[in-house]
Amino acid sequence: MQPGGDQDWRGVSAAIQKFVTASPVPVFIKEVGHGISASSAEMLIDLGVSWIDVAGSGGTSWSQIEHIRSGREGVSAFADWGVNTKEAIEAIRSKKLSCMLVGSGGLRNGLDVAKVIRIGADMGAAAQPFLEPARSSVNKTMQIIESWEKDFKIAMFSTGSQSVAKLKTAKLLTGGDGSDTRD
Repeated sequence: MQPGGDQDWRGVSAAIQKFVTASPVPVFIKEVGHGISASSAEMLIDLGVSWIDVAGSGGTSWSQIEHIRSGREGVSAFADWGVNTKEAIEAIRSKKLSCMLVGSGGLRNGLDVAKVIRIGADMGAAAQPFLEPARSSVNKTMQIIESWEKDFKIAMFSTGSQSVAKLKTAKLLTGGDGSDTRD
């Protein structure tokens, strides 16, 4: 989708496996906004990948960014395409796939991080909420980080979770409308 990008994906699996074999450190694969399906995660794990960042739809759409960069107007046909973060994490974990999993794509606060960990991610990640503050000052960026940390600690306290491991098995809280907090 990137202007001038290589669109010949033949041999990618073999290249990943070769890289994994040669790498002295665990290999980390990150999606860029379309999410990683359980079948793709399974293939990557079979190739030896240790870490997967699902980067589900709902966060920054790199399809849309590349659409704009290419000079086209409007919305890319693929702007909202893909597997959302929640569905990607749940599908990968439901297959009992063994990998470290990063939940990203649409996370906007520390509660969102707690939610993705609760449904099976090992950690959460985000970029968009930090970009504007980072352009302004270190102090504004630190304020966002501290806010996320506070949200995360409140979620831990509210679920009776004394550790991240306990958060992964905490009872799901429901909102006033009866929906669970992972939505």
